[in-house]
Amino acid sequence: MDTKQAEALAQRMEEAEARYQDAVSSMDGSPEAEAMVAWARERYRAAEHDAVATLGVLSALDRVERLHALRAGGASAPAADA
Repeated sequence: MDTKQAEALAQRMEEAEARYQDAVSSMDGSPEAEAMVAWARERYRAAEHDAVATLGVLSALDRVERLHALRAGGASAPAADA
């Protein structure tokens, strides 16, 4: 797996996490909101499983943290692997 593929997995996890957080923050007790949280949780778990299976636990976490830092514009963001 090359760096581009690894970053795509990390991005998928980040997007799934964002969807989950959005779903949780808009919980209003309705069946629709509960279904949305359940769906978003499942999508996050699937993305996490794929990343861990492909990269290993520590590498997957490192990729997600790097992507978060880069998106946040962190000047001290670690350089991506070549």
